[in-house]
Amino acid sequence: MALLEIKEIAARDAGAIDELVSRAFQYQSPHHFLEDFPIWGTDRALRLGIYEQSQLVSHVGIRFCEMQTSRGLERIALMGAVATHEQHRGKGLSTTLLREAIQRVEARSCPWSILWGSEHEFYGRLGFKLEGTQARALISDLAINTAGLQSSPVKVGLTDSIFQDFLRRKTGIQFTEADRSWFFSHPTVEWHYLDEPFSYVAYQRGMDLKHMVHEMGGDLRGIQKILYHIYLQCPIAQVMGQTDDLIKLGFPMKAIFEENLCLARPTFAGEKWKPEYWISGLSAC
Repeated sequence: MALLEIKEIAARDAGAIDELVSRAFQYQSPHHFLEDFPIWGTDRALRLGIYEQSQLVSHVGIRFCEMQTSRGLERIALMGAVATHEQHRGKGLSTTLLREAIQRVEARSCPWSILWGSEHEFYGRLGFKLEGTQARALISDLAINTAGLQSSPVKVGLTDSIFQDFLRRKTGIQFTEADRSWFFSHPTVEWHYLDEPFSYVAYQRGMDLKHMVHEMGGDLRGIQKILYHIYLQCPIAQVMGQTDDLIKLGFPMKAIFEENLCLARPTFAGEKWKPEYWISGLSAC
């Protein structure tokens, strides 16, 4: 098979990525990959592909962004949409693209390359290892006074006030006004909020975060009200975040399950992962 060189894919051609990755990740029509991860169809991402003739057969995406840390803003690289057509697997195409992606990360001096995937041995050969901690708990285990919570006027939808709160966040990936378009383009995320006191959560995100609350902000008691509202609709719903944040919400430590946050590769020798390096559900690629 004569393969062409690695190409950068323009946002206008992201449909080929959507088709390839949807098939590789076994999406069932009418659902598709870019519904859950619209970032890969925008100019906020770099897309690398290998073609056979005119068909895209392998892809890796990179999102260069900044993380807020105690040392200030640190430029990092989030990788995702790693997929190869089933007829072309076992030929090293994903490895070739990931090595190219790593070179581009190193050229920008980003301290970390971060991705998510179940093939730990494969990514380990390229220098990625499990890092960080995220916590999960069943909303049913939330230890709060439920008096009056069922009648709370919880609203549904994504508002500009919620986006503005993301712009003011002091932890995690920094959002800017340039992220507005793709941020509002998540049809599989349910936003629940209260105007007074201002509070919100994001619930679900396609296949990866089914029945999962993965973003929270605003008044603590308001968040509790919204979580209880979601629990009444789905008793198996969970909330995901940092352990300290779940404890502040009222979850007992015995109800919290901790797991690794991501797979990460340091660019510089001796670079150590710190607990403050946090990537939320909406930021994850």
